[in-house]
Amino acid sequence: MKSFTDMLDDCAFTDLGFSGPCFTWSNLRSSSELNQERLDGALANPSWRLKFPEAHVFRLPRPHSNHCPLVLTLNLKSAERPARPFHLETVWFSHEGFMPLVFDVWKEAGNEHSQAVTPFQEKVRHWNKNTFGNIFLRKKNCLARLAGIQRALKTMVHNHFSSLFTTDFHSSDWATQDIARRRSIGNEHASSLAEPVSRNEIKRVLFSIKPYKAPGPNGLHACFYQRSWDIRGGIGTENSPAFLQGGNSSRRPKSHAHCPHPEDWCT
Repeated sequence: MKSFTDMLDDCAFTDLGFSGPCFTWSNLRSSSELNQERLDGALANPSWRLKFPEAHVFRLPRPHSNHCPLVLTLNLKSAERPARPFHLETVWFSHEGFMPLVFDVWKEAGNEHSQAVTPFQEKVRHWNKNTFGNIFLRKKNCLARLAGIQRALKTMVHNHFSSLFTTDFHSSDWATQDIARRRSIGNEHASSLAEPVSRNEIKRVLFSIKPYKAPGPNGLHACFYQRSWDIRGGIGTENSPAFLQGGNSSRRPKSHAHCPHPEDWCT
């Protein structure tokens, strides 16, 4: 920690401040075990602040994650808005017309994931506009209400459970073990790692991923592949066993420590 603070002093970093909730992280437990901390923020040096004097950090409500999203705005007066990247809206799954749309797009693309993603994004945007209307405005209003609820809960917890805003750190015996003494895997386990990957294994791993974590570059969360599994036995998994066994060397995991995103299984 001292090295980190020394680095902040050497670089003359200062906190950019924020607007929004006081705490950026919560363990999402009940009031008797609730713990909240300020873990996320933004820093800048004086030259950067002179270049962007109107920069400001906004903390948004947290709909799913235990961390509040942070938005850094460089110019509050700017009317220009960047093009919105594609984002999968979970409410689409509640409509009976969404899955038939997915099926039709993938069928037109010959069930090729790389050929279906772009047409799907275009058609689902048009379908969303006609089906749900301005869903982003409705979402904005819901998030504003959620932010108000979180502020009220923060005040209640601060007044009645202030003693809970502490964190106890315990040392781990595993972390202090000598690395040289840790056992390596045996021959039986090593041979099992070299066995062909089955479609059932892919399904088991896919469904073990939290649905709304870390979308890929195309904006599709793991929930999209989970909800679409029954369409032709799983969208985007037609060639995934071959890929995981070396079918596509350009996108092959570089080491055993790499865990591919569901999008990586699609060829």
